[in-house]
Amino acid sequence: MSEFTEAARERQVRFRDNSPTITDSGRSPSDSIGRRHGYLLTLDCEQENLYPSLRGDDGALKFFEERLIQWHHTQRSGDTRGSQGPTRNMMSSQLAC
Repeated sequence: MSEFTEAARERQVRFRDNSPTITDSGRSPSDSIGRRHGYLLTLDCEQENLYPSLRGDDGALKFFEERLIQWHHTQRSGDTRGSQGPTRNMMSSQLAC
């Protein structure tokens, strides 16, 4: 893993653990993948990966749905299969956009 990737992961861990925009439940994954990787949110808290004003049914979810844009999901991150929202992976380039 590159130094850049490692530093970016560490920044995301700090953000997840300290941001007022992430709930206590969002920063406390109970599954094995989430516990191993501090840059992952808890399952079912994936919308917390979005900027707060873009959360909810009338935000980014609606924008993506109306334009038939697929959310990035990976099995490596332990994303919920068939999910219609963002990934739990805070390192996602799609979320950074």
